[in-house]
Amino acid sequence: MFDTHAVARSLTAADFTPAQADALTDALRAAAEQGDHVTADQFKAGQAEVRAEIANLDTRLSTQMSRIESELKSDMKLLKFGYGPVILGLLVKLVFFP
Repeated sequence: MFDTHAVARSLTAADFTPAQADALTDALRAAAEQGDHVTADQFKAGQAEVRAEIANLDTRLSTQMSRIESELKSDMKLLKFGYGPVILGLLVKLVFFP
């Protein structure tokens, strides 16, 4: 429960004019009634959800990077050992059979 009278009295005691105190009190009451504020527990729960999602994305990204690395290594072996004999054959042909 938001005690508007107590807030207005506190503001007036802190040298706010009555009009200023009323305006600020009304704004605070409206914000409190909207219900779009977050409690500390709600904030911590939301923070935990975000951290879990980041960890999930990190795991998925690491898995994809490992797969890509494996595919690249496989492709490099193919280039190294697959085309080596072809290049050697071309060199032999050029040197011995011009």
